[in-house]
Amino acid sequence: MTDHSDIEERIRHFQQQLSRFGGSRSPLQLDLDGDRLVVAGPVIYSVPLSWNFREFLLSYGLGVIGRHVVNAETDKQNPKHSLAKQLMAARLVTAEGEGTARLLGVSCELDAFIHLSWDLFTVADNVGVQAALIERLKKPSLYQGARYEVFVAASFLRGGFAIEFEREDDPTRRHCEFTATSKSTQKSYSVEAKSRHRTDSGVEQAGILRLVQKALGKQADHERITFIDVNLPHDTAEFYRVPWHREVGTTLSELESRQDPKRLWPQSIVFFTNGTFSTGKFANGRISTTIITAINHPLFQQQDRRRVETAYPEFGRLCHSVQDLGEPPEDFPGHGTGFVSV
Repeated sequence: MTDHSDIEERIRHFQQQLSRFGGSRSPLQLDLDGDRLVVAGPVIYSVPLSWNFREFLLSYGLGVIGRHVVNAETDKQNPKHSLAKQLMAARLVTAEGEGTARLLGVSCELDAFIHLSWDLFTVADNVGVQAALIERLKKPSLYQGARYEVFVAASFLRGGFAIEFEREDDPTRRHCEFTATSKSTQKSYSVEAKSRHRTDSGVEQAGILRLVQKALGKQADHERITFIDVNLPHDTAEFYRVPWHREVGTTLSELESRQDPKRLWPQSIVFFTNGTFSTGKFANGRISTTIITAINHPLFQQQDRRRVETAYPEFGRLCHSVQDLGEPPEDFPGHGTGFVSV
């Protein structure tokens, strides 16, 4: 009689990888003399074997950017960088065990930082993080936009795409952020990401007209995908039950109806998200709402969802990645019991 236990274990491990890491590479690791060696792109990190994946991410993020932004603050009582504020307000809950401190709980500020570390790790381990992107993350005025770009890039990687960043040092063209190529369909897209800056937390309007116009002004070598984060308070309502859900669709319709016939806006599929990346409070790792629409796109004008799904089969995994895979796994592959069916 054939023993299927090994096959079942392999399937179970594969399901675990998909549910936690999506289409991105699961962390390469090696247990060695009581430590765990973890690969992140070209760098190998050594951490205690007792640490789970989130504890590793906390250490990884502090090394890549966290300590720098905190140490750069001249006035620790009034930090200028939102990430520094986030880390300096963070609180840990730890317990001693087996000769080392274990992380039991974190504040919402530190949880948001671990989400940033998760996105940075995904990008670093699958394609590499540009030095220019890290420098933008370090600057208070550029952090929010760079943070959203890291999230979008990580979402594409976990959604089954390969990405190639545009050259940041090329001043000859206003290019999109990166090119994303679906591993399943081999279709390539030019991706631009914009996040709405706000000074008034009480505003309920999306106000994304100029942001969309700026995004569409970038040069693209492939079909466009534009990501716009509205940066409003977290909502859990169904589609089009919150004012901004309806507003973004109306904004694109107005852009189409008022455009100059001789200078049409370029066709683009548009993902609207609401992740409040500016405050760092990531609402338990989930984007509250993702709305997919388009500008000057014939298929979207027909209001036939099935035709869109047939034309873009790769978008199913991308949407799942944006909505559900932003939450950092608790454990390394092969550890823990958090298996989720896919």
